[in-house]
Amino acid sequence: MNRQFTVTLVRHGETPMNAKRLIQGHTDTPLSETGIKQAETLGKHLSNEKYTRAFASNLQRAHHTARIILSFSENPVEIAVDKRLCERGFGDAEGKYVPDVHEEAKKLGLQFHNFTPAGGETFSDVQTRVQGFICDLCKLVDENQETHENVLIVTHGGWMVALMRYLSLHSALKSNSNSKQRVIDFAFINNFHHLNL
Repeated sequence: MNRQFTVTLVRHGETPMNAKRLIQGHTDTPLSETGIKQAETLGKHLSNEKYTRAFASNLQRAHHTARIILSFSENPVEIAVDKRLCERGFGDAEGKYVPDVHEEAKKLGLQFHNFTPAGGETFSDVQTRVQGFICDLCKLVDENQETHENVLIVTHGGWMVALMRYLSLHSALKSNSNSKQRVIDFAFINNFHHLNL
């Protein structure tokens, strides 16, 4: 049997720390007024989507974004909170100005994603969380009798980068069974304009 599912992957709306270009990581910050408006705009745009599942990070900026998006849906579903969707922890760099942390990495001869501040997570740590979540999501979909699922995931920029890297390096989304095929359509919704990178 063929399994097909669609994933709409959304980065949370803007927060006050985003607007100030400060690294958030695991810092649990709320959405700004702009972030709320962004989520409302996206919710209106996605209002015709019939999501069968919704997941959000345990951080309030992602969970609030998901709640707003689904408030516009004719078919709202319960949001499953999953810590594996959390942003990369930046340890001592949380609260610092983004360009300053990029400069710290550069001084060590590292690209930003390879730089691990004291007390922070490595990029590999995040990829491990990504892999676990995606594999579990595929199992959930495989167990469902429906032939098509439409999944909303609201997460963070660092997590999305790790997912893209994971998808480019692994064929994890293929089924292990010769009797079924899995097709996943990803739609990434991400706006980094407030980071001015």
